[in-house]
Amino acid sequence: MIHSLFVKEVNRGALTPLLFICKPVAALLIAAGLAVTLSGCSSQNPSPRFTATGYIADQGMMRIWRKDDPQHQPQAIMSVYSPLEGKGTVISYYAYQDGKLNLVRQTVQGNEQNVLELRLDEKGEISFMQRQIGNQRQLLTSDDIARSQYQSRHMVEVSEALRVGKVHLIQGRWQNGQFTSCAGETQSLKLEAWQLNWIESRAARSSQPLGIAWLDAPEGRQLLLAANEDFCSWEPTVDTL
Repeated sequence: MIHSLFVKEVNRGALTPLLFICKPVAALLIAAGLAVTLSGCSSQNPSPRFTATGYIADQGMMRIWRKDDPQHQPQAIMSVYSPLEGKGTVISYYAYQDGKLNLVRQTVQGNEQNVLELRLDEKGEISFMQRQIGNQRQLLTSDDIARSQYQSRHMVEVSEALRVGKVHLIQGRWQNGQFTSCAGETQSLKLEAWQLNWIESRAARSSQPLGIAWLDAPEGRQLLLAANEDFCSWEPTVDTL
């Protein structure tokens, strides 16, 4: 289950998004979707039980972490949507039992606490629902429930498509011209020269390491975010998701 530490650390960082977007990753999504279609026609290696991926969404960036159970059904998914402008980062957590949704917890970053929570029993019936805004608590509307259930299905489908398409999210720290992933591996950022120059320029204006998030896929590479924040302080792992 997602720990409150994730939400606290994400909210504290304010996730300043990259000011520039290079080539859209629509091609990555299309290719990933095609790969899912073709996967039923040929044998595939077993899917990894833990994956990190992402894409450029409408007016923002989406990062997704997914853990599967031994039967390769979704067990937990965490997504972080970072808007291009202003605040409003959305941290969503979905838990599944035998592949069926049993928990949704969504936190919207803002001036006051805004948390939606929905729990379902083994029959798929709602056992608890609540939205808390500040100190006020209220029941969810039927639209809230339907939207939450749709978003959970969408995250399963998108994360599967991106996984089959081998779209990998990598996060880490950039300091003194060197990138170190959250896993502690030092590696080169194989991005376009203008992106690397922009990162260097941004880093030169900060006394702290720069948080970097980028995508690596057969179709290309895409820089998602560069922020004055330590993404590694809250990034989920197979043991914490």
